[in-house]
Amino acid sequence: MFHAHCVAAEVKFVKLLETVDKATKRKKPNPVFVSNNTIVTAHLMITPPSCLESFSFCPQLGRFTLRDEDKTIGIGKVLEILKTE
Repeated sequence: MFHAHCVAAEVKFVKLLETVDKATKRKKPNPVFVSNNTIVTAHLMITPPSCLESFSFCPQLGRFTLRDEDKTIGIGKVLEILKTE
């Protein structure tokens, strides 16, 4: 689940773009999976569409949390809003 301000929505990982290992700072483009203690850049799609902004434009609307059942599995920032056709 994707949680941002008052929104709770289903999320789909469209594409994993890059991972960065926190310990070694090593970057890996186009990863197949993500492990613990990793910074991830990814394209996400939430359903239904919601009001979000990039973190650089409006920090309050640019933060989110990813949860699975009762556990937080990730926190993040919206870097860019992509338009869908």
